[in-house]
Amino acid sequence: MAKRKKNTVKYRFQSDDHCADNETNDTNVEESEKDLLIPTSYEEEFSNKSAAKESRLKQNRMTEIEENYFEDEDRNTYLNIRNAILRIWHNKPSVGLTAEIIKAKIKINDKKKLQLAEKIFRFLERYGYVNFGVFENTLPDKCVNIKNRERTVIVIGAGASGLAAARQLIYFGFNVIVLEASKRVGGRCYAFYKNEIFFDPGNILVNGIKGNPIRTVMKQLGLNAKQLKSKHKLYMDGELVDKKKDLVMHKIFLIFLRTLYFLAIENQITEFNNQTLSPENIFDVFIYFLETAATTKAKENCQKMLQLEENLGENLIPLVQEFEFFFRNIQFFRSFKFIKTTIQPRLEDQTNRQDNTDDDDDDDFDRTIVFDHTILNDGKLNNQCSFASILKSHMAFLECIIFNDIHKKISLKKNEVLNADKFKGCSEFFSLEDMRIFEWYFGTLEFFLGAPLSDYSLRKFAEDDFDHSNEQYVIPDGYMNFMQAMYSQGCSMKIWKRMRAEKIVIKSKGVEVLAIKQNEGSEMMRMTFKGDAVICTLPLGVLKKAIQDQKDAKFTNNIIFDPPLPQRKRQAIENLGIGTVNKVILGFDDDFWHCKDQFLGNVAMSRECRGEFLMSFFNSPTKNNNEIEIKTTTTATTTSSSSSSLDINKSNKGKKSIQMKQKPKQMYSVTSVLCGQSVETISHMNHLLNDNDNDETTATTTTNNEDVIIVSKCYSGLKEIFENIPQYTRALVTHWEREPFYLGTHSYQSIRSHTNDYDIIAEPVLAPFNHIPRLFFAGEHTSLEYPATVHGAFLSGLRAATEVANCFDPLMF
Repeated sequence: MAKRKKNTVKYRFQSDDHCADNETNDTNVEESEKDLLIPTSYEEEFSNKSAAKESRLKQNRMTEIEENYFEDEDRNTYLNIRNAILRIWHNKPSVGLTAEIIKAKIKINDKKKLQLAEKIFRFLERYGYVNFGVFENTLPDKCVNIKNRERTVIVIGAGASGLAAARQLIYFGFNVIVLEASKRVGGRCYAFYKNEIFFDPGNILVNGIKGNPIRTVMKQLGLNAKQLKSKHKLYMDGELVDKKKDLVMHKIFLIFLRTLYFLAIENQITEFNNQTLSPENIFDVFIYFLETAATTKAKENCQKMLQLEENLGENLIPLVQEFEFFFRNIQFFRSFKFIKTTIQPRLEDQTNRQDNTDDDDDDDFDRTIVFDHTILNDGKLNNQCSFASILKSHMAFLECIIFNDIHKKISLKKNEVLNADKFKGCSEFFSLEDMRIFEWYFGTLEFFLGAPLSDYSLRKFAEDDFDHSNEQYVIPDGYMNFMQAMYSQGCSMKIWKRMRAEKIVIKSKGVEVLAIKQNEGSEMMRMTFKGDAVICTLPLGVLKKAIQDQKDAKFTNNIIFDPPLPQRKRQAIENLGIGTVNKVILGFDDDFWHCKDQFLGNVAMSRECRGEFLMSFFNSPTKNNNEIEIKTTTTATTTSSSSSSLDINKSNKGKKSIQMKQKPKQMYSVTSVLCGQSVETISHMNHLLNDNDNDETTATTTTNNEDVIIVSKCYSGLKEIFENIPQYTRALVTHWEREPFYLGTHSYQSIRSHTNDYDIIAEPVLAPFNHIPRLFFAGEHTSLEYPATVHGAFLSGLRAATEVANCFDPLMF
């Protein structure tokens, strides 16, 4: 097959040599091809069916919006033409689609069908299914309404959603002004070079590939990503966790996920005593049932021994042997027979597969989080799997604990058996080590969700099949090439950086945004921007601050909505949770890990710190040793505005905008994550260290001291695992929850949330008197289908652009 020609973008984060190497180096292509987000060794051709799926549409079904526009058209004719247009677009997304191209590609002789095809194309274009991202616009003046050039739209925020909205509106012909409070674009997708080492404190993952527009834009740019494998080694206290024990805990963890599904979906149990349940609530009950099952089984064996009181001498020895044998082999699914009979074959298959692995990977296996829902629909199991039956069986177990008079009849010799160390150890299902491993698995969910599970919605958790956890792709150079291309390539986008929106005023005939320009020094300048509409992409954390009745005078990013946001929108903003995933990035001169795994797991000491350095990712430099021409700017070497950095070597200062040739140093890095409750624990530690909140210098010093402690603890954990680890040369710690422009990394459905909260936040706000939409919202917190993802933010930007265009330039057929 012919090799696909790539339209490679060359930016500061991707050198010319690296691009050329990607283009010509075919070594081991077949081995790594399946791991790439976008295969490069063959021409990827979309069929009508796969093109519809790539666009998040059903091949044989119209959406509600489509039915509104094309209710009088023949359904089959419409779907055939629509899917064909999508196929043409996805097979060559780097070139803008036009009506002429469609007519040439789809051979239609009927005049009415040709007219229908043009209408369908205009619909797909308006709603962001085609002609989005970074593509060559061959007809720049024919695809827009000329009246749109007289209208101005203000976009607040230059993250993924803001850039997507702004770029699409420019394509539609609107004048666009983008206001960005920080000194850079990209929002929470951010990467930079500091003192010759690459830091990526933001998001580097592409979450899933099914219907992901990020994949389409990356194809347009010639970028790629590699799949993040779930296979890795797990350590505890510096030692490898026993593989057999780890595998058993993984099995029990999968059963726990099924238990959540039974409770929340099958039995509709999401509340107890008028209190909304979280996965952690069920986890505690789950552990209690396990402990109870183990204890009551022990009591049942005691009762058997009592029944043979008269023949004690003859029967005591075999009974004790049976007793010990039972506890040596106790497993959770022995207590729940319905799970054993259904799940055991699959578990045995998995065990067999693990036993057949190579000797080099004896301590490594695939810790996949996905589970199969097929057993839940088995009619034979429904009665046995009900929560009521489980509860009833455990109540029967509890009755066995009441001994009263029976205890008095136990002989002294039997008491010796019951008080033996073996009996005490067996009466608990989990040992302390087992519990720590199980908590680690819980921590991985907090990493994927970016939220503490004590506050996460049980229903939302149970509805998630975690399919995306097996489709994580890592962008080697982060999202910065992607964001820079969205900003600059083939698009005249005007972005006002360091321009912080202070007040949004909605008027009957337009909008005004009062903003503050923060210059390099302490000089500040107030400016007013006027337009016809505004798209607000402020993160959820900032919106939460904005709706507070009492403003925090110390907070530097307060924003006012005039008039105030509707009460239902304020309530939805308050209901959703804002989570945080922080990073600790250590730079090294050498590759000390010498392993095939992309990351490792580290088991913490307790629940409170289970998300502390639970995963550490390895990053090797992507550049060659050849001399290349690069730019070194002040921006690339100064401290990130989205993180607090600890610079070990401050002698390397950036030079302002000069061209120079230098040989990039081969730097390696390890990125450890902090998530879930551990973020709050570390934040609490910061408050304890901070003795004087009013002193800005003291607060800054305290943050640096805290970073020293965090970095030292992270390095010590790595040092326990790797004996020959060198001293790190650079370090950086992020604190997204404290950054005034973000206040967290992404949203989640908390125990206070409702399913429609995302849609309510996304609703436009009407202007007073004339009731024309003027204020629109975008961001991952407005995407019900794909929250907490980059592509969710991107799609919300396309949606907001569509809403603005429909408001001022309705799509008429």
